[in-house]
Amino acid sequence: KFRTLQGAVNSIPRFLNGKVVNIHVWGNMTGNVSFNYFVGGRIFVYLHGCTVYGSLNFYHNSAAIFIYGGADTSDTTKATIHPSTGVDAGSRTCSIYSNVSRYVGIYNLNVWASDNQVGSLTGHKVGVTSHGGNFTYCSNINVVNCNVGFRSYSGAHMHVNTSSGIASVYGFEAVTGGRISFANSSQSGGTTAATHVDSGGQILKNSCTFA
Repeated sequence: KFRTLQGAVNSIPRFLNGKVVNIHVWGNMTGNVSFNYFVGGRIFVYLHGCTVYGSLNFYHNSAAIFIYGGADTSDTTKATIHPSTGVDAGSRTCSIYSNVSRYVGIYNLNVWASDNQVGSLTGHKVGVTSHGGNFTYCSNINVVNCNVGFRSYSGAHMHVNTSSGIASVYGFEAVTGGRISFANSSQSGGTTAATHVDSGGQILKNSCTFA
């Protein structure tokens, strides 16, 4: 047993050799959590409806990493990610940030904006960010108090199965070659606009419904 989620993550060998690692979180925890340089396997984190008072940061992983809000892959109980200080990425303040990682899957989460700004841009608190050749899969994600709910940039791809909540600016933003695709389901929205693209970004949608 570990007192922090980061302590459990730090105990995992970086080279997984095809193995599967399961981490179960049984109580609320405080502290930012980073998954960096994991290779050759899969990591599953089950949050059991708890709150992580910190950000999630995924960097340069070829191992697949899955974060579930409930007790197993079929449990739709939502856990909460609520950082005090998020990740500074592209001058934005991000609550969940993934960069150059092969597959990051997040399921059944309430994602709060960071309480404090760390990026240089004011009014740019982002719930979930995918960056730089990364792939992020999102399912049943509710964004809370965010300026932008979901952001993909610099060639990253994000697929959103289902989402909820209304961001104060954009629900979804794809810029500088970033892509966001959707399942044909209910999705988050934004007060200014549900979606925004710039500098070669792409929003790929058929018949989803935005809040």
